[in-house]
Order: sequence, then structure tokens, then C-alpha cells
Amino acid sequence: MDIKYIETPDGEWVDDYGELEAFPFEDVFQTDDILNQCSNSIKLTFNGDLDNPSLFDTITAVGVDGPKFIVEDSILSLSDTRFYFKVKSTKDLDIESLEDLIHLIEPIIEKDGYTIAFGDFSDWAIDFDDEVSCSRELYIKWTAE
Repeated sequence: MDIKYIETPDGEWVDDYGELEAFPFEDVFQTDDILNQCSNSIKLTFNGDLDNPSLFDTITAVGVDGPKFIVEDSILSLSDTRFYFKVKSTKDLDIESLEDLIHLIEPIIEKDGYTIAFGDFSDWAIDFDDEVSCSRELYIKWTAE
């Protein structure tokens, strides 16, 4: 996942690629253990739009595992992050329907007044799994209007 934007404690938005590339991440992550800090604070918001919201009654993020890797080549990127959801619907949902979740979620890290939002899911998959095996529990809910 690549960074989509950063909101600073002063309310400034950084979303231009050049500005993101030059952003002083040492101001946010004050130690070398960036991976642990990201793993301990990553969560998500439902900040996008579903293509077909009528298919869903509720979507609840119940857990997160990762990120397991961070790439710092030019812009901070998170890798191998799993979010777990419980989805309720009155309709039968297939993989294609659930892929719509990618348009709705926005992973974020909030630290010391900074909000770092991620998007550009270059590699992602959806699995049907009854067992939630995550390192951190979440409870973030989206409800149909």
C-alpha cells in the first residue's frame, strides 16, 4: 500500500507525489523501529464509496495483522497487511461483490497528530475465512444508510 495523503497536526494536507517523497518521516517516527510503530497503530476508515452499496447491510472491520514489511525507497509503503471483516448482507455475496470493499476502505496510521492514509492497493486478495487470526482487534463499522 502506498501513501495517499498525510494530514499534519497543523491541519496541512500533503498529497502531491513530490511533497510525499520529500516528507520528513523522522518527524513522525522518531525511532528506527518504524515497522513496529506502524503495526501498533494501523487501522482503517470507511472513507470511499461502494459501487453497489445496496448489497451490504453492515461491514465491520474486526482485526488487522501487519504490516509485515515496510519499503522506504522513495515513499513509505506498507506490505503484507491483512484486514479482517465481518460482512452482513441479505443477498448472497461472491468474490466479485466483496472486491468492492477495496473502494470503501482507507487504511490509516495516526501518530502524534499526524494521519497517514494509504491507498493504491497494488497487490490484494479476498479470502472467505471463518477464523480471524489477527494480531490486533478492531471494531470499526460501516452501516448502510
